[in-house]
Amino acid sequence: MIVIPALHDAANDQPIRYTPVCSHTAIPVCVNPAYTAYLPAVTAVLRPVLTELAGLPGAPRQVTQAAQAYAQGPGNSINLIFHGLAARDGSVVFSLPDPLPGDQGQTSAGFDSRLKTTGLQIVAGVIGSQSRAAGSPAVAGPAQQAVISALTRLTAPQLAFRNGSAEQLGPYGRLLPAPGSPAAAAATRFAALPAAAQHAWLVQHLPALRAGRISLAQLP
Repeated sequence: MIVIPALHDAANDQPIRYTPVCSHTAIPVCVNPAYTAYLPAVTAVLRPVLTELAGLPGAPRQVTQAAQAYAQGPGNSINLIFHGLAARDGSVVFSLPDPLPGDQGQTSAGFDSRLKTTGLQIVAGVIGSQSRAAGSPAVAGPAQQAVISALTRLTAPQLAFRNGSAEQLGPYGRLLPAPGSPAAAAATRFAALPAAAQHAWLVQHLPALRAGRISLAQLP
């Protein structure tokens, strides 16, 4: 952000070590101890998705909080930078916004929306094909879009299709089916299955789904 030579140097500009506080979800969510009070809210949103993805090939070992980045804007303004999710040592790293209303324009509704977007990104990372561009979201064919949409409904039904708020997701919006499309119909069909049936199908077919070898007709 603002570098003050008298205060900043390579010797002391190091992250402070801490022991994270983790949830007891199927895939643990780990945050800085300063965010312990917010862990129940985080896990309440992400628990359904984490339960469904646990044990699947390519599922994260844990979901780990990363620090937000700040940058000096025009004049004396400050911009918050969210880097999205990144894989690291079997973990998914995410930026958790400060949920305190009024802080840098953040609201409780905005905090909840960010968490639901995180759920979509986690699902897309497991279900979608590997992106060729480093740092870019996964890519998704029709069957992958259908499954991503179905699982996204577990935490954020309003983000399950490529319209409305989903269009505000940038590259991640392209991983969702358009309303009324064959992929959207397949998503509704898959979402109607019991969670155990969805999980069992994914255990058996996820590698082929990620490789693009599953058609919409082959989805249960």
